[in-house]
Amino acid sequence: MVYLLPAISGYVDSDIAAGALFTGIHLSNKLSLFVDIGTNAEIVLGNKEKMLACSTPAGPAFEGAQIRYGMSALPGAISHVSLRNGTLQLEVIGDAPPQGICGSGLIDLVAELRRVGLINEKGNLLSQSRLSYTERVTIGERGQSQFLVDDGPSPIYLTQQDIRELQLAKGAIRSGVEIALREWGASEEDVEVVYLAGAFGNYLRREGVLRLGMLPPFPQHRFKPVGNAAGQGAKLCLLNNREWSEIHKLVGQVQYLELSYHKGFGDVFMRNMHFPVNIKSAPLPGHSELE
Repeated sequence: MVYLLPAISGYVDSDIAAGALFTGIHLSNKLSLFVDIGTNAEIVLGNKEKMLACSTPAGPAFEGAQIRYGMSALPGAISHVSLRNGTLQLEVIGDAPPQGICGSGLIDLVAELRRVGLINEKGNLLSQSRLSYTERVTIGERGQSQFLVDDGPSPIYLTQQDIRELQLAKGAIRSGVEIALREWGASEEDVEVVYLAGAFGNYLRREGVLRLGMLPPFPQHRFKPVGNAAGQGAKLCLLNNREWSEIHKLVGQVQYLELSYHKGFGDVFMRNMHFPVNIKSAPLPGHSELE
């Protein structure tokens, strides 16, 4: 029923308006950031004084498309990865044999390979004998470097092109957030709450998100997963006439930013394609989804 609700613009759908309503951004004194990550990353930055919204073409990488062994978050999908003491640990949805890798697993894996030095800040997959896990790096049939994720009957690899797809997606998201902050006249330190919406956002590990530079380096305690915020917002509207009126008012208060025409977006995007140079050395812990 979300599609029956008013949209913020032709580029930011009604589900984002419903999510903003559910989180109460428009009523809060706190400057909050709301991000729904999918094929498009839709962003709302605001409080009760002002709200800005934008949409970035993050691409389908987070949904498993354009990834060589990518798949949706279904049984058999590798959902989390950690590298510990020379071993690679996988969490697979449904405790089934690995069949591919979904968005959250892709982020974990690239974040971990970045941490141990097998991926540099430019996103290049390296092969250096002095590093752990180097034996898993080979050259694939297309002449690209690839990292062996699982050596089962149907081996699963992370390819160099997969990393490039992730860089495009994460660069677009980070750039959208930075432009929104710039237009607001705020810095990352001013943001008090970061809402991550949708099933994908719910399973992201904050450590991996920050290690890859997908979002500015917000303190981890400011992240808050809100699950299906669109669905919850739609329920509020369907069950309460006051909320139905409120969402129409909310939509009218939001200023939409068209990033494709924004001066300087291209430069910001190219810069954000790179991974952060300074990264934490601790591996991703097991079972550390956003809580």
